[in-house]
Amino acid sequence: MFSWQRSERDPLWRREMRERWRRPITLLFLTLYAVGLSWAAYSLYSSIVPPGNVELGMQSRGIGRRLFLELLKIQILVWIPVAFLLGAPAVAAERERRALTDYLLAGLQSRQIVRAKFASISTFIVVMCAIPLPLLTLCFPLGGVEPLELICGFLLEIAVATVCASIGLLISTGNKRVTGAMQNAVILALIFLFLGMVIVPGLLLMSFWVWLTLAGFLAGGTVYIMAGCDDTLRIVSHNLEMEEPGGQLPNFSFSPIPVAPPDGLPTLPSSPAKAGTDNGSDVADVSFWDIWAEKLSGWNAVAQREVRVGIRESRRRAEFAPPTSPFLYSLWAWVASGLCGAIMVALSRIVVWLYLGLAVMTLIAVIAATLGSSAAFTREREQKMLAQLRVCPLSPLEVVAGKMGAILLLVARSWGGPLLALLLAGLGQGVFIAFEISVFVVLTLVFAVALATLLSLVCHRTAIAASTALGILFVVFVVLPVGSGPLVYFLPVLRGLFSSFPLRPLWIEPMTLLSSSSVGFPTSSLSPAAALFRLVCSLLVADGLLIIATTYLWSHTTPDDGQVKRRFWERDISRSWR
Repeated sequence: MFSWQRSERDPLWRREMRERWRRPITLLFLTLYAVGLSWAAYSLYSSIVPPGNVELGMQSRGIGRRLFLELLKIQILVWIPVAFLLGAPAVAAERERRALTDYLLAGLQSRQIVRAKFASISTFIVVMCAIPLPLLTLCFPLGGVEPLELICGFLLEIAVATVCASIGLLISTGNKRVTGAMQNAVILALIFLFLGMVIVPGLLLMSFWVWLTLAGFLAGGTVYIMAGCDDTLRIVSHNLEMEEPGGQLPNFSFSPIPVAPPDGLPTLPSSPAKAGTDNGSDVADVSFWDIWAEKLSGWNAVAQREVRVGIRESRRRAEFAPPTSPFLYSLWAWVASGLCGAIMVALSRIVVWLYLGLAVMTLIAVIAATLGSSAAFTREREQKMLAQLRVCPLSPLEVVAGKMGAILLLVARSWGGPLLALLLAGLGQGVFIAFEISVFVVLTLVFAVALATLLSLVCHRTAIAASTALGILFVVFVVLPVGSGPLVYFLPVLRGLFSSFPLRPLWIEPMTLLSSSSVGFPTSSLSPAAALFRLVCSLLVADGLLIIATTYLWSHTTPDDGQVKRRFWERDISRSWR
């Protein structure tokens, strides 16, 4: 009743509620969440009770508590990254599609905007957390669970999810772009997920009164963070007139004639190649990667546009960042570091730290590439630029290649130095293995970019495309090599799939070997060189198929892209839910 009255008074509240619940993707999330938890309950029950033993005697009483705690732990850990990704694009998407200024001009206060966004996210979280309650109540007949434990566990789960969503919303209020907000949210989500994996198992062994107390503290923290979101958005709203339309960066021309910046802003050089001459700036401030990224993008007009926009954005942010040492921009400094690392690896024969550093740096680069590629076509769709892109004199393959190549160049510009140093350090193991590792890293980045670009054509929102791409990458690179054994044990129906020829020898076994070698405990007789060769062949095939699929889909994409049919679909779903 309160929510209905609030929605009648506040049009933004009503819009957010309808926007959240009329999407077909919401129904898909609800279904997948219920199915996943049901499968997890079946797997946990199968690991406790032997198959075929349906008689639960007195010795089996009490297994309900173990099932309850495991399911509650799974839900809390799942909600940590999901809540971050729900809150991160909320306000940044409005700034990117030019809606935040309209809200403020219509008389809406920053408090109303923040509350409407948080209400939309929190109602979704409450409904999603309430879905598995019937499943959790099945633990009562198995013994060991009290009703208050169910209530306190439910409140703790909601408190964890809402505080993570409020942090994501705070990140969103300080970013102009969805990709930047998503990147910061993913990094924080990984940190919180690691802390949760350490803290949550021990916390659930305590009394349920401790859970209730912690839920109260988290609720208070959520209120405090929401006040911070209100203050941040109020500050942003005062400076919106200093921004360009739609949250875009000022259109600094690449012509020799410099464009005068707004008052109070430093003058930026027109291009990386002219950075040493414009405004008397020092040549050391120019990045080697900027110059070569602009030169290499000249083969494609789409790639050149994307690279120049990315360089202008990063250099604009660098003007307001603390000064950075020119050493970080030097190519030869990274080469020298890599060669010194190769000598140390060859002498010490300790490659664990090399693999760990390479895995972490590749993970960061893959996340940046995925988030950047997920906005490749969704941003064009939101800014009504698909028609202009369709009529440009380029073939579908050239457009897709330009989008993907631009992201790869921008990722190389940002993370190319550390990756180059780590890849050169791999020479301590041999030239052939170092070459295979380099090819594997490059093909992994291409796979992430191709997958996110394909999803940006399928999805209409950058946040949905980025979340789906990150989920698929997590399954492919983490769940399959690490969790294939438990999955086959708990769900025998997957045994035939995981033991098939393409998947088992060409992906699962090599990835399992590399993941175990990275921590110093190889568990397979397969040599690292053979494992890398199999992975390179698999990624070559997968990258080719993704590029072909993206090109075909782009060639059959129309400027309206089925907007009329989608609006009728969402209208019918909205009527059913409201």
